[in-house]
Amino acid sequence: MPAGHHTPGRSGRHQRARRVLLAPVVLAALLMQAGSAGAAAYTPGEADPDPPTGPTGPGLRLAARPEEPLAGNGIVWALAPWQWRGSLTLDARAIQLEDGRRTRLGLALGDVEFASHVWQPWFIQLRAGVGVVLGRDSNSGGDSPPSRNGSHAFTGRVQVSVFPASRFPFDLRADVGDSRASGETLVTDYRTLRVSMSQSWRPAIGNDLYALNVDHSQVRGGDGVSDSLTLLRVSGVRQWGRHTLDLGLSWSTNTRTDTDDSSRQTSFTARHAWNPGSAMTADTLASWNEVELALGRQGSRVMLNSDVRQVSSFASWQPRPGDWGWSDSGALIVTGTARVIESGSRSDGTGGGDGGAVRARGVNLSLGAAKELGRTLRLSGAYSYGRLEAGSDRGTDLMAVTGALAWTPQNLSFGEWRYAPSGSLNLGINDAPDGQRRRIVGAQGSHALSRSWLPTEGHSLAFNLSQSFGTLRETPGRLTSTAVAHSTGLFWQSTSGGSSQSFASLSFSDSRTRSQGTGSFQFVNLQLSHRTQLSRHDSWSANLTAQGSRSSAELLDAFDGLMRVQSDGWQRYYGGSINYENQRMFGVPRLRFTAALSVNSQQFERRALGDIDAPLERVTESAETRLDYSIGRLETRLSARVARVDGRTVAALLARAQRRF
Repeated sequence: MPAGHHTPGRSGRHQRARRVLLAPVVLAALLMQAGSAGAAAYTPGEADPDPPTGPTGPGLRLAARPEEPLAGNGIVWALAPWQWRGSLTLDARAIQLEDGRRTRLGLALGDVEFASHVWQPWFIQLRAGVGVVLGRDSNSGGDSPPSRNGSHAFTGRVQVSVFPASRFPFDLRADVGDSRASGETLVTDYRTLRVSMSQSWRPAIGNDLYALNVDHSQVRGGDGVSDSLTLLRVSGVRQWGRHTLDLGLSWSTNTRTDTDDSSRQTSFTARHAWNPGSAMTADTLASWNEVELALGRQGSRVMLNSDVRQVSSFASWQPRPGDWGWSDSGALIVTGTARVIESGSRSDGTGGGDGGAVRARGVNLSLGAAKELGRTLRLSGAYSYGRLEAGSDRGTDLMAVTGALAWTPQNLSFGEWRYAPSGSLNLGINDAPDGQRRRIVGAQGSHALSRSWLPTEGHSLAFNLSQSFGTLRETPGRLTSTAVAHSTGLFWQSTSGGSSQSFASLSFSDSRTRSQGTGSFQFVNLQLSHRTQLSRHDSWSANLTAQGSRSSAELLDAFDGLMRVQSDGWQRYYGGSINYENQRMFGVPRLRFTAALSVNSQQFERRALGDIDAPLERVTESAETRLDYSIGRLETRLSARVARVDGRTVAALLARAQRRF
């Protein structure tokens, strides 16, 4: 029996679930009764403006009967007539796994949703819904004996919105769902519980904004495995005069019962910006980030904790015409930075592993100035002081003085080609962690060549080629380091009468360095995008991203003194999709055909990283065709899909008929 199917033997748990899920229905019935008893009359018309929300536009005007006294500040605590809608769905599904296991599933799904509001639509909006899932499945193939099972489950949802179109909207939602009703997964059936609350506020005048969001999600499979994720986000922006203060707090925790893994992430940021409208500006940022992981079960559990705390401030001064330091020959810019950062990591192995804690702290102060010497030359210099402390180390003081002369002439034209050269000379003195004072002399340069073509109407082609190089000479070690990098790119774009758009790009870069050892890095990127409206009713589109990277380094082996090459080989990533849509298949109105093919080598969304909408199943390849037909409120669907889910091949057929009312 697939995970997630519920048998009648679990009656106790289902009775409790029914009592919880039927509560909104009973509440809705009582509210409907109370609303009718209020005998409030609603007549069409333009709603009067309300001070908290302003004009509300077309809507319903509440006309209170003379015998009904107004409560509060003119508020009538009465419900509008309940509006409702529902659906009845019949599903037949056939699923086959690559190991030979087969499942035949028949489902009957019913759902009813109610909506109303208190007094006015802009005041309080209410929504509630309840659904039922009845299933019958048969399993065969594989190592398990054939079986037949029946299952049933309830779904429900409640939403309350207070002042939804105002400056201070409040929203509360609760939802209990079943994956079989939504058809979200191919292999595992599961139940979901999600509760969310949001509240925001902004003043009538100004750009201040404050927001609070709380979101809790729990996913539970039929085998009892659950995944719980809770998120908390608080943010605020306050502006006064020339000052802006931006605060943000984020906290998330995730736990899984099958592996006992858990994670907790906390981050806090505070940013203050000051812009007096003169030559001076300042920006200060304080942040704290902490990640805590617990991996494995009791007896072999590993605890990992890391945190980073920092405070940094940046200030700049640039005189304007009439200020001291202004010159018509070129702008002068003075900058200063101050930064304090502290990081730490701790590990603890309760299964006999070694534990330890490491902390490091760094302080950096810098002051720099840059002066434009005409349109092509720029002179700059900077002084930096830093201090590093790690573990029990008493700390190391580091100082650096740098100067640079940069040359950036105007681009040159050679027919249709554009050429852009640049170069710089650098001088520096800095203290190394080993206590030596180093002197560095360096030179860098780069040049780029580009051109654009318009071969035919609606088509454009662009090409660029660039090269950059640099060399540094360090004393007293007399070590010379060199680096050279090349990159090229080809871009093509096409439009055809608004019915077809295409874009393609191919870029490649290569960099190589040589010092005590050698190193190299290569990166290639391909982008393809196309959409064509074949006719009034059918179109197709395609998107593809393919990337590859490789890095290698030659390092000195501390044991034998030999140079060794370390390389991770080519790392590849690809993702793309092809879709075809026909809104009138075989010329039949309302008969829609869809074909979709998608591939994705990596899944970046993960619940363990705080993404509450991350998919539970990792689908790397999927091919699906769907045929939809609707007659009035009757909708039918026939689909076939083959997918690669968590490394397993799954084939599925679905037939659905849904009646809305």
